[in-house]
Amino acid sequence: MVTLIHVGGATNSLVLGAVVLFGPKGTLGHKMLGRVWAVTMLTTALSSFFMKSFAPMLGQFGPIHILSIWTLYSLPRAIWYIRQGNVEGHLKTMRGLYFGLCLAGLMTFIPGRTFYALIFG
Repeated sequence: MVTLIHVGGATNSLVLGAVVLFGPKGTLGHKMLGRVWAVTMLTTALSSFFMKSFAPMLGQFGPIHILSIWTLYSLPRAIWYIRQGNVEGHLKTMRGLYFGLCLAGLMTFIPGRTFYALIFG
């Protein structure tokens, strides 16, 4: 069940993030979808802590969990930036979060991981 929540959050984050990141900025749609995206990213990051790493280093946690910790730090930071009027800081942080998500997604296709097995057998 945790895996489904994680994959659902990540998939929604990937699609919504592209719409928000590459669409017009400052609109009501941008703000609303951005909030939904933040929740899906939070869901994805939090759910990862209930999943065992394919390369555990500290209990069930592995290197990929560093991205989850970074997400939990960066999301509030990006929100703080925009509330302070720091559009550049907000943009850079959100871009970093989105491209970190893309990197994590690519890492799911490393041999030995679940998605690799699903796609390549």
